[in-house]
Amino acid sequence: MKKILILAYDFPPNPSVGAQRPASWLRYLPGEGFLPVFVTRHWDRELHEARDAVRPSISRSTERHTEGGASIVRVPFRPNLRDRLLIRFGPKRWTLLRRALSFFYAVAPFVSSAFDEKYGIYRAAEEEINKDSFDLILATGEPFVLFRYAAALSKKYGIPWLADYRDGWSGNYSMRQSGRVRRWIYDYYYRPVERSLLQSAKGVVTVSPALREELQTLLGREVQLVPNGFSEELHGIEAEARESGAPFALAYAGSLYDHQRVEVFLEGLRDFINEKQLTKGDLRVFFYGLNYNPLQRVRVWDFDPRLRPFLRLSERMPYKRLIARLKNADLLLLFANESIDGSCMKVYDYIALGKPVLVAVNDHGSLEALLRETGNAFLCEDAEGVKRALEQSYEMFRKEGRLKSAAFNADKYSRRNSVRQLAKIIHELCAE
Repeated sequence: MKKILILAYDFPPNPSVGAQRPASWLRYLPGEGFLPVFVTRHWDRELHEARDAVRPSISRSTERHTEGGASIVRVPFRPNLRDRLLIRFGPKRWTLLRRALSFFYAVAPFVSSAFDEKYGIYRAAEEEINKDSFDLILATGEPFVLFRYAAALSKKYGIPWLADYRDGWSGNYSMRQSGRVRRWIYDYYYRPVERSLLQSAKGVVTVSPALREELQTLLGREVQLVPNGFSEELHGIEAEARESGAPFALAYAGSLYDHQRVEVFLEGLRDFINEKQLTKGDLRVFFYGLNYNPLQRVRVWDFDPRLRPFLRLSERMPYKRLIARLKNADLLLLFANESIDGSCMKVYDYIALGKPVLVAVNDHGSLEALLRETGNAFLCEDAEGVKRALEQSYEMFRKEGRLKSAAFNADKYSRRNSVRQLAKIIHELCAE
């Protein structure tokens, strides 16, 4: 059995999308011939809004326990000065100071760990190495400071390390749409740091073909593909009961980002509702988890007040409840960008649910290729395309009471298969 030390900041019970990938490693890696030890932070608070994620851990001590064939080390979290200001005064006060501190904390942890509130993960990982021997260190980012810690531990103890990119780092498209200062940080600070750190990695893996190509160009080395996938757990979750005569239900799950073209969808939705003269008893659009980010909530809620009777915006919820509600929807929603190639994690759950998906707008890349394979997608180029897709699906719903879906075997996109791919890569690295 190979023993692996895994650095993963996002981890259950945190319900974030980023925590789902290491959660699948926890579930399946022991069955692939590994003894994984996960080092993460304490996630012992409920996360109702964004600032809940930076509140201090309730537990003040490092805790270690076993689950299945794995061990989990949970490290207390203490917020930095910027986040303490946010917690105490809210998002509308001390904004200039918090912006300045954001710049500082973006740069400083790669200079000195004294300025990194995540440094406890490094210390706990080092304690594990001093107690036992490991064949590999696996760090998943973001946060990408974990790459720095994995590289440092690798150099100090002679253990090879593997970098797992869930998103781009210096090439992150969400950050590149931010202000000039942030773009400068990504171009002239993070990029050379990223190249330098990744030179010492024994291997690099990532989640999508587009990001794989980008990283291979940036790093000048081979990057292997380990897609996300869907959790097989969803097959055993029952849909919530639905009343007879319930309205046509559209649903979006999870976070919304600046680059996603939700306004195109909302414009097409508005035109469709106006043309058909629909009421809230005819159609509902559910944004599950959107209230977690107030700025993105306002973006949807304030787009057009006339849409508000049709919108239902909720807090984050446990995975099982979310899936039960998605199973109750008629049409699932994805928001993409025509200039950004890349599938998002939730698409795999959507595929496994076997429901039609409306995309606004078509990325003309890996997301389109994946959804065309299923035969269950409306790939919309603009608001007019959204309106036509809604007309077509709504008409089918009125006539037949549901939307038809093409038969598709989604098993190859399961997280179990994804972990098998990762396990093969790790076995090869350990054999070298």
